[in-house]
Amino acid sequence: DRLRSRGLGDVYKRQFFNCTGLTEIELPSHVAGIEAYAFQQCTNLRRINIPYSVTNISWAPFVFCPKLTIYVQRTSAPSTGWDETWNVSEITYSFDPPGVIYSYHTIVWGAES
Repeated sequence: DRLRSRGLGDVYKRQFFNCTGLTEIELPSHVAGIEAYAFQQCTNLRRINIPYSVTNISWAPFVFCPKLTIYVQRTSAPSTGWDETWNVSEITYSFDPPGVIYSYHTIVWGAES
């Protein structure tokens, strides 16, 4: 299923958590923020288009979306407002040595909407 909602405002924390039916998302140009875990475990999500209007992305909104490619209208992440983990696909915790290992999604910069 595609999500193309002109009425969608900012995407809230866990708003689409575990929506396994989602395969493609085109965010409208008025969306300014994507909160933490917004699309967590959308395991069939293959594509999301992030418009230039998005100025704030919180911690790991696309974590555990293994098939996802992220298309971004911007040519690079802004210097502020996007958390350093915004494109994390998987988080692995290591105990020996202690630490956290991140895997990342494929990003297409400068994508058309």
